Amino acid sequence: MQFIVNFDADSTIPDLVKNKAEEEGITPEMLIKRAISGYLGTYGNVEPQEPQKATNLGACMVSRIGNRHATRSEIQAWPDSWLR
Repeated sequence: MQFIVNFDADSTIPDLVKNKAEEEGITPEMLIKRAISGYLGTYGNVEPQEPQKATNLGACMVSRIGNRHATRSEIQAWPDSWLR
């Protein structure tokens, strides 16, 4: 699914998005997805299931934060045991 967002010609939001994405080392699209995911939080989610032992890093990340990108501060806060 694709959403298209337009801003007025005098809006500074597109520049802010580009600059923040560059600071984070990600694309503007990834930044927008993170912002939307963060805003929605757990809205519409079903009851959480008991986490299963992850067999790889990708599964570990999904079990800890769901299907969204972790922020740099979230990753830095992970205990080492999550990455073993």
